[in-house]
Amino acid sequence: DQDAKCFSFKEKELIEIENPISREYKYLRPSLIPNLLKNVKENLKYFSEMKIFELGKIYKKPPISEKRALTGVILTSGSGTQNFYYAKGIIDLLFAKLGISNVWYDEVQPTPEESKISFWRPKRCAEIKTDHTEVGFIGEISKKILEKLKISFSVVVFDLDFEKLQNLCCEEHEYQPISRFPAAVRDLAVLVPRQIKVVE
Repeated sequence: DQDAKCFSFKEKELIEIENPISREYKYLRPSLIPNLLKNVKENLKYFSEMKIFELGKIYKKPPISEKRALTGVILTSGSGTQNFYYAKGIIDLLFAKLGISNVWYDEVQPTPEESKISFWRPKRCAEIKTDHTEVGFIGEISKKILEKLKISFSVVVFDLDFEKLQNLCCEEHEYQPISRFPAAVRDLAVLVPRQIKVVE
């Protein structure tokens, strides 16, 4: 119940348990992020840097659905920008190992009824996509949430839809012989205005 208020979950997207063991656990979790952030808060007493993840089930409505998510939290002594690119490197490596190509990062475009945007710091988050399929999010957690949890460091999170990853991953790799010709590497520099995004 407290998590629902802290993370601005809407009641219509939460699944209530008929006989909860306590008022604190009256809803099934719609995201892995709240528990991971609470783990960060508790472990800050002992560690100044953390890289933790969880693979687990989440539950949402409407319609009522159960799916697995893969969520990771990065907290290091570096800046929020450094942590963001560190997390992005982990995701790129994971996708490469799974044989998933055409991965790119798009600006978050939440619909008005979505609460996802409440997790993220504006302008410091992105949708993770393969081709035109959204498979997750990456970004800094909003200062508002960190203040509520009394975390004074920048925290970067990636949140992936594990079911979509399973469908996209490719176990078969086609053998390609090594080229008989030496590689020719070209380094191109393109000048564009600062406001132009990479995807454009």
